[in-house]
Amino acid sequence: MARADLAAALAANFSRTARAARPELLADYVAYRVRGGNEQPRWAFQAQLAALRAFAGAQTLGALRALPSPKLVVAGAEDELFPLPHARLVAQLCGAPLAVLPATGHLMTLENPAGLAALLPPTGAGP
Repeated sequence: MARADLAAALAANFSRTARAARPELLADYVAYRVRGGNEQPRWAFQAQLAALRAFAGAQTLGALRALPSPKLVVAGAEDELFPLPHARLVAQLCGAPLAVLPATGHLMTLENPAGLAALLPPTGAGP
């Protein structure tokens, strides 16, 4: 895949806000993917596939609701890959609150690490 094609395909990972205000994020991400190749490591793909299969069962929602630990669904307001209506549905199904990070897309750990970190409990904090 040509670098320009890869950049176009990866652009949806970032919010429109970030693409306009911080184009270096996309450029750095494309460079990272080019250095590592366009393919995910086989183990990463297998782990994602296993997670998707686990979530395919209806019993999974019951298991998620029953978790004793606190739950929080975090969404980027400008996520084009997993839009806000989907995040709202997941939060509702899991019985979890929804936190929405403004001007943030799918890769919130790159776009808005401080906003994401502010939502999480301090390390070592229990339920």
